[in-house]
Amino acid sequence: MRTGASYCVEDSRVRELAEIGYARRDVAKAYDFLTRCLDDNDGERPGECEESLWVAAVVFYAKPFGRNDARGAFDANAFLNARLSDEGRRLHEYLRRLRHRWAAHDDGLGEDKTVAIYLPPSPPRSSLEIGMHGPARRVISLGTDIARQLEPHVAWVRNVLLAHEDQRRETIARELIATRFDGLCLTGVATPAPLAVDIDSVLALPR
Repeated sequence: MRTGASYCVEDSRVRELAEIGYARRDVAKAYDFLTRCLDDNDGERPGECEESLWVAAVVFYAKPFGRNDARGAFDANAFLNARLSDEGRRLHEYLRRLRHRWAAHDDGLGEDKTVAIYLPPSPPRSSLEIGMHGPARRVISLGTDIARQLEPHVAWVRNVLLAHEDQRRETIARELIATRFDGLCLTGVATPAPLAVDIDSVLALPR
């Protein structure tokens, strides 16, 4: 074995630690986006920028806490729910539902779904006299008041995950040293893989 090199491994403990790190990273990103939404001058930002910040904050927060086939070693939602207060659980579920109902799927949350048709008082002579339209109103920003309410919660979740990541890293490292790396399977020298996000590569991935 070469020393001073980084190796790919097959080990449930290392996989768990990596997934804790992914969850912590996602929540940290959510916090960064959310703090941008705390700006009292948000009305000076273009609507597209404001909406993008809110959607990113909500989606990145909820990302570790849903069903995820790529992350099976660390149940972030169970871990967090065991540590949340009643109010924290309420805010956590609020953010998760915002992701599902507003940011990721179309459940009508924050958007007027009313559809209407205008008919003239007498039988129309032309199709141009009939007006048909759908909703125009939708949420661009949830506002600084909600951002202030959520900021301490998201910061707390980020810090809890960071502390857990540090604790598990130390514990796992001690276990590996004490057992002289027994059970650790090295699969090769770790080298950065190119990020395949072009159209052909993404479409070739299993669904």
